Amino acid sequence: MNRAKVSMVLASLLVAALWAAPSHAAEESLKQDQLYTMLSNMGFEVSKTDVKGGYEIYMKVTYTYDLNFRVGLSSDGSRIWLTQTLATFTPAQKARIPWQKLMAANCSQVTSSFRYFEDTGSLGISLSFENRGLTPALLRKHIEVFEQDIVYSADLWDTSKWDKQADSAATYKPGK
Repeated sequence: MNRAKVSMVLASLLVAALWAAPSHAAEESLKQDQLYTMLSNMGFEVSKTDVKGGYEIYMKVTYTYDLNFRVGLSSDGSRIWLTQTLATFTPAQKARIPWQKLMAANCSQVTSSFRYFEDTGSLGISLSFENRGLTPALLRKHIEVFEQDIVYSADLWDTSKWDKQADSAATYKPGK
């Protein structure tokens, strides 16, 4: 092989290797301190709560509701979780929870997932997304989706709306 062909083959291999290699920045995952700093720099009100072995990040937001949700990393650091307790139900309210609608919403209406905690009688909602290549803009988008899911699903978990829905259904008269 002549020198020109060898140089061309090597240059092609180098270009192919650079093109196929993932960007270091795109593959980088945020550590907990970096996540806290990013949220703070984005203008969010964030706080730390000490727990065994470290701390948890909480974020206060007002988006129709006053929210104080947890922002955490999965145990292996590959995912970020946003978690909010929506309501703690009395036994009478628990009997009225629209379970079928909640489960259907998990599959179709919201990006986030509802979770029920039997030990506390609490209903929560969580959103998980990949912790790789996150920019402030992308993180903000995930947070906005989470906030919207909470607001859009309020008829399912906000007990103050349950009686209003029942009252309006009772007074509704078709054709009038």
